[in-house]
Amino acid sequence: MPAVLELSEAPRGRAAKGCILGFVGEVLGERTAQDQVLVSVRGHLDEQLGLELLAVLDAHLAADVTRVMVDLSELDSYDILGREQLARAHTRIAATTRRSAFVSEHSRIRGMVLLAMRESRDHQCRPTINREQAQQWLDGTQSFIEQAATGMSKDETL
Repeated sequence: MPAVLELSEAPRGRAAKGCILGFVGEVLGERTAQDQVLVSVRGHLDEQLGLELLAVLDAHLAADVTRVMVDLSELDSYDILGREQLARAHTRIAATTRRSAFVSEHSRIRGMVLLAMRESRDHQCRPTINREQAQQWLDGTQSFIEQAATGMSKDETL
C-alpha cells in the first residue's frame, strides 16, 4: 500500500508519487505551436498552486505567445484564494491582449472563469468544455454565438 502523507507534508505544485491524501496539484506549461501555449492545472487550486500558475504563465507570456489555452479539466476543486489567483492570472493574459480559452467540463469551474473574465473585462477569452472547442476559438474558426443561434458552424449552410 502506498505511503499516505499528511496534507502539510505533500509537495506543493507537483504530483506526489504514491500519495493518496496529500496530493495538492500541479501546473504544467508547454508550447503547442510557435505562438501558442497550453497550461494544464490539476488537483486542488489553492493560493500556492495559483501562484505556480502565475509563474508558468509569466514565463510563457514573456515570449511571443499570442494564444493561451488553460486546461482546467483535471481541476478537482478550488478555494477562494485559488480563485483569486486564477483571476490574477486571467488579468495578466487579458492585459497582453492575447486570445485565450479555458477548458473544463464542470460548470462551476467555467463559472469561475466567467467571473474572472468579467473582472478583467476580457472579450478575447472563452470558457469551453473541451480542447477542440478551445482550439477552434483560438484559431478564430468558430463563432460560438453563431453556432449557438443556428446549431451549425460558420462553414455549414442552411
